[in-house]
Amino acid sequence: MKLPPGFSWEGDEENATGPMALMLEGRQILQIRPQRSGWVVEITMLDPERPQPEVAVRSVAAGMRWSARWVNGRKERLQKLVEGRV
Repeated sequence: MKLPPGFSWEGDEENATGPMALMLEGRQILQIRPQRSGWVVEITMLDPERPQPEVAVRSVAAGMRWSARWVNGRKERLQKLVEGRV
């Protein structure tokens, strides 16, 4: 799944071995990091109106897919948060 314009991954996206950070305009939105024997997607861009728990995923690639779906459903809100309009 594609990311909206302005969003990009930092990390080894080609090999998807993690950890990975999803960025918007130089600000981290979320990270995919190892935890115990799996991986966790942690939302690092705090939204006071919509708190988001951590999400366990099977792999970095699965975390990237989940993250793309999550971002596509919230792109306008995330852009407002990054710009400080919220």
